[in-house]
Amino acid sequence: MNQPETKISEIELYRSLGYLIYAIATYSNRISKERIKLLKNELISPLYTSISITQSDESQTISQTELILNWLISHGLSSKFAIDSFSNFIKKKEAEINPELKEFFYSFSKEVAEKLHSHEDTEEILQCVKKILHY
Repeated sequence: MNQPETKISEIELYRSLGYLIYAIATYSNRISKERIKLLKNELISPLYTSISITQSDESQTISQTELILNWLISHGLSSKFAIDSFSNFIKKKEAEINPELKEFFYSFSKEVAEKLHSHEDTEEILQCVKKILHY
């Protein structure tokens, strides 16, 4: 899974992924905030393997995902808040989101959902993501 070319800033992209991860993790309210904290690195790790970044780039990109996750967890915000935030990002950047970026979001969502949820919940999550992405 390679990062697609896009005009969206990397900071915006990785912040949106933080909202998406949290929304997926808290989807069914069966996973505690404490467990999400413990799984945070595992949930973010696919980003490290899916793209090529240098150490200096890391502070400006992937760490943004972790910052958003930490903020959402510490404030105990709902899955709905997170998915609405992700959805608003998609609507705001719709003209800049190409098919490759949609595939990136979808594949990443699938990878995260499969780590955390049953097959049925994963399918529901992916349907929601498809709807948001118009995919």
